[in-house]
Amino acid sequence: MESFIRELYFGNIDPQARCFDTDSRYGKAMAVISENEELLSKLLKEKELKLFLDFTNAWGELLGIASCETFVDGFRIGAAFSLDTFVSKESELKEFLREE
Repeated sequence: MESFIRELYFGNIDPQARCFDTDSRYGKAMAVISENEELLSKLLKEKELKLFLDFTNAWGELLGIASCETFVDGFRIGAAFSLDTFVSKESELKEFLREE
């Protein structure tokens, strides 16, 4: 990889792109959602189907927003951890720190 930042900029790094095992908890939950969405789409009439699709689309949008904010928060926590680890010299035991 030439440069992590360049790869991220050009879209070659996608933290959300993932595969999953269909036998995992995630895969099983995804199967239930897909099966039920398909069944409900066949059973519901026009008005009810529109309400259901509006609900699922809004729920998906909320999940997307929450996922993005969680990613940003995690990144910020990681950056703060690195900053504190490598830059901060704060300590209650200053006499044990080697001054540079």
